[in-house]
Amino acid sequence: MKIQELFESASVPQKIKPFKMPTPPKAPDATTSVGRTTDDGVSYQKDKTNPKLIVVSNGAGHYAFDGQRLVRWTSPMPQYKQIHDFVQRTITIDADTTVKGTQGEVVVNQKAVYDLQGNLKQGTGSIGVSAGGLAVRVNDKDGFNMSYYITDVLQMRVKQNNRKMQNANPNSVKKAMAMMQSKDLNSVMRGFNLLNTVGDVKWLVNGKATHPNELLTMIKNGKV
Repeated sequence: MKIQELFESASVPQKIKPFKMPTPPKAPDATTSVGRTTDDGVSYQKDKTNPKLIVVSNGAGHYAFDGQRLVRWTSPMPQYKQIHDFVQRTITIDADTTVKGTQGEVVVNQKAVYDLQGNLKQGTGSIGVSAGGLAVRVNDKDGFNMSYYITDVLQMRVKQNNRKMQNANPNSVKKAMAMMQSKDLNSVMRGFNLLNTVGDVKWLVNGKATHPNELLTMIKNGKV
């Protein structure tokens, strides 16, 4: 399957079926030793983003406690995680799917936020597609962002420009993505030039933004 096909067909579902949380473990108390794992595989750790929370993990997932109150549950499956936040009353989806095609593996990542009934909260959904040095992410709020490593040191990034999109050919992104899958560097460059009609293009050399004229000189001198 080609990247542009995935890009066109991928969509964040408007509704999901929330996982049913298993019976949570006992909340940690003053006698709980944080930073250990019991003989039966239950671990007690400080939350990485909020050290005030204690995360109790077992085979049924990860349970974050604020004192005796359960504030978050994360399902145990790494490739399709549902994060139930009982304070914000949301479910966050973080899912990865790997597709094998003639051009190698393509990874599709979906992220979105739902209410506790499984209804999508508008403006939160995004789809990411990556293969080799090419990565594309489309979200409800900002449109698409794209990055491509042409060489180990040379990268190009494109961010959707809504003003340009108003007058652009709607098939420009599809055509550009098809060109960028070519092994011919000239075809890749033409693809990104086409993307310049719908977005803002930025060149980076070793991670540093570089003016196109400066980049052309570097290419002529064999520095990239």
